[in-house]
Amino acid sequence: MDKNNTNSPLSVRLGFARQQDVVTDSSGALRVPTRYDTGGGAGNTVETHWCQAVDLAADRAQAPGLAKAGFDQIDLAGRKDLQSLLTEVNHAGELDELSAKRIRREIQGKTFHLLNGRRLKVLFVAPEGFIMRRSGPNGLDISPGQAMTERNGHKAADQVHGDQNVYGTPLKKMLKRTAPWLFRHQTLGRRNRVSPFFLLNLWVPLQQHTQPLTLADRRSINSAQHQICYALPTEGFLEREEDQALNDLWLFLHDQKQQWYCDTSMNHERAYVFDTLGAPHGAATLPGEDVAEIYFRKLSEIIDCVDRGESLLTLEHTASLPDVPPAAPDRLRQLLSSAGELINEAAEASTLTGSGWSDRARAVARSFIRQSLEMRLVALVY
Repeated sequence: MDKNNTNSPLSVRLGFARQQDVVTDSSGALRVPTRYDTGGGAGNTVETHWCQAVDLAADRAQAPGLAKAGFDQIDLAGRKDLQSLLTEVNHAGELDELSAKRIRREIQGKTFHLLNGRRLKVLFVAPEGFIMRRSGPNGLDISPGQAMTERNGHKAADQVHGDQNVYGTPLKKMLKRTAPWLFRHQTLGRRNRVSPFFLLNLWVPLQQHTQPLTLADRRSINSAQHQICYALPTEGFLEREEDQALNDLWLFLHDQKQQWYCDTSMNHERAYVFDTLGAPHGAATLPGEDVAEIYFRKLSEIIDCVDRGESLLTLEHTASLPDVPPAAPDRLRQLLSSAGELINEAAEASTLTGSGWSDRARAVARSFIRQSLEMRLVALVY
């Protein structure tokens, strides 16, 4: 555990739905109307707020738990074959079909321990919804123009959302309206507390010095006022029948009473499990990520210059580099320090040939990129 971690809340920036976009539909429900754009998303309907989040890196015992809050963590460290696969995907920077199949085999049918000691048995990993997300520091688009596919081309989710409405599309048709009786859920005053079966997302951070997944304790959400219906267009990245082209999910309005959690120390030895049927979550921007974006861009610029065999004398290296911010979490501060040392080394060197600088710099630059896997599963908790 990092020595500078404390129990003090961490300020993170999260994206929320805008109040001015919310309407009341014919059923009386709050809704953001569907908006089509090239990415199949909600268009420019996000407003950001700085929120106080508990950093579980300081003490994972603070996690309130799956049944109560809607999310928890599981330990993957001892799964050697799975860890090997996750390392391969992380290095590749993409998820191919063979890797997805092999990872599913390592998850499906296996039993994991939640933080409170209860067991979670994975009964089924769905083929749909198994994706890789990649984003740079401060939400930087690191692959502009890349097409979104079923597996790849997904950026970190910059808007707090809940993935599925148990009463909506596609679950309503796929499970012939039995989903509310089959799965435990809490949905705008309606709930199922009896079923031991959960529809969950499993989220694995391959690396996340920046843009950590951040989740709300759903008990702190005023669902009647702040949980908003939204139908997400999926034509751009999923092959579905026409009557299932819109995916019913949830957006959320911001409120200061909401309680947020992240874990800045996670890597792929741990994973989140959270309720697919409404648990609010999204990628957060950490203090210092604006500085991280500057360091990342400068380091990438020098790497490109070295690769082209061009002189480094034309580059401005350190004059415009801001200081490492003290509010940044420990791991991000350490990464910024490493990047700064490499940039200084490049500024002072007459040549970088044979120094191993490029290999070291590439490794540090890659570490700025948040890469994660997520998949949808049916699980039994006991």
